[in-house]
Amino acid sequence: MEQPSPEESIDALGRCRRRLWLAAFVAALALAGCRAGDPTQTSKSTASPAGTDNVHNVWEAYYLKGAKIGYGHTTTRSIDHAGEPLIETQSFHRLQLERFSQSFEQELTFSTLETPAGGLLEFRTEVSAAGTPVVTTGRVEGDQLLIEIGAPPAQQPLRVAWTPEVRGFFGVERSLADRPPKPGESRSLRMLMPLVNQVADVELKA
Repeated sequence: MEQPSPEESIDALGRCRRRLWLAAFVAALALAGCRAGDPTQTSKSTASPAGTDNVHNVWEAYYLKGAKIGYGHTTTRSIDHAGEPLIETQSFHRLQLERFSQSFEQELTFSTLETPAGGLLEFRTEVSAAGTPVVTTGRVEGDQLLIEIGAPPAQQPLRVAWTPEVRGFFGVERSLADRPPKPGESRSLRMLMPLVNQVADVELKA
C-alpha cells in the first residue's frame, strides 16, 4: 500500500485535531439544546498567493449527518514584531445548527503569536453566538500563563503553570511542518487546547 506523503500526513493529522475541536464544540451545543452528532470535514490547502510569501491558508467545510453546517479558514504567516521574527496564526470557524426548529449560528475565532521554534507568547479566542461575544486572552509571563476571560470589570483571571516546551493551539501542525514524520515514527508533545484552556499531552504516530 502506498504511504502518504509528509504533506498529506500533516494535513490529515491537522484535520483530525480540528475535528476533535468541533466534536467538543458540538457536544457543548448539545447541552444547550442543539441537535448534535459527530461532525466530519473536508479541507483544501493552498500555496501563498503572489506577494504574500510565508503565508499558508487552509479552507475547510464541516458536515453533520451529511448536511453542511459550517466552514473554517486558517491563515499562518511570518511577521516582524519589533524587529523579532514571529509566527502569527488566525483561525475562523462558523457553525450553523438547528435548535428548537430555529437556526442557531456560532462563530469561533482563534489566534496565536509564537516564536519560530513554536514557543507560545500569547493567544486570543472569541466565541460569538446570539449575545455578547466571550473573549479569552492569554500571555506567557515567565513560568506562568496568564489567562483572562471576559472584559473588565467582570474579567476572570486565571494562572496556569507553564514551561517553554508547551506549544500553542496549533502545536500539532507546527511540529509536523517543522519536521515531517517518517513512516512508523512516533513523537509526543504538550500543547494548549483551545476553549478549555488546558495543557494536554499529545502522542503522534505516522
